[in-house]
Amino acid sequence: ASQKEKHTDNEKSTIRRRTMKKSQPKLKDTELLDGTFWKVAFNVGREPGTWMPKTWGISGERLRINLDIEFLPVQLFEREEFLGRLAGTKMLRVKNNQLTLSPTLTEGIKNIRVTDGGWCVSRGEGPLGTDMLRFYVEVEEEVRHRGGDIYCPAGRIYCTCGYFPMTLPDSGAKERYRKRLESAVTKIERMSDQQEAEKLFSFNKLKLSRDIFQLKVEAQRLNERYNACRVMEPDIDLLKLSKDGSVGLTREGGVCCKVRKGVSVEYHILGRFSLASTNPPTTR
Repeated sequence: ASQKEKHTDNEKSTIRRRTMKKSQPKLKDTELLDGTFWKVAFNVGREPGTWMPKTWGISGERLRINLDIEFLPVQLFEREEFLGRLAGTKMLRVKNNQLTLSPTLTEGIKNIRVTDGGWCVSRGEGPLGTDMLRFYVEVEEEVRHRGGDIYCPAGRIYCTCGYFPMTLPDSGAKERYRKRLESAVTKIERMSDQQEAEKLFSFNKLKLSRDIFQLKVEAQRLNERYNACRVMEPDIDLLKLSKDGSVGLTREGGVCCKVRKGVSVEYHILGRFSLASTNPPTTR
């Protein structure tokens, strides 16, 4: 009987990269979403740190909003400050130019008109210098359930999430730090057992106490670096991959709206969103 292989998270990531279609044309890291289709699910409701009105969503109600989008490879010529500089910004198409508000016990499904938007990859603007995906759509009317205290305002809705090209070689740093951290923890546990077995007052007990302290400092440093590697090279399980596996987006992102106050602009948190890649429609 053949023995099943057990792969670490790092090995699974490497395997995924190696098994991508070799026939694909070489694309820039920022072009990997071009022409791909995704289903987006907004989860709108009160979140910590939002600047929305104090009564907004105080009941705990949430709006579940769904739409299908395509990241077009077409230059967007309208300037949108949320996307940053004009270079590299592209058009986003919303299927049937509508979103769907999920039903409640008293209301059925609602379809709301949506205008196509834009998107871009912001290099180095994410945590620890990672890349971010930014995109927006424009809702033509306020979205809410009758009598509810939560609503999605009319206008542009802005979204951000992590963007990770899977075409880059794996550095292996995450796995190296994981192994070193595990080794340090094992040594601390073994030395702690030895310390417990020593007499109450002994030179060896004092030496073990000093060595354990130094190892704990080292383990903390390794843990910080390991966690940083997990941010910069997240496990496959934490990402939603495009159909060809060339790019991964974080499973969840942030949703906000723009509020102008005099000459200043504020972005108010509306909730979260998740997304999943879909196949191209059979007819366009």
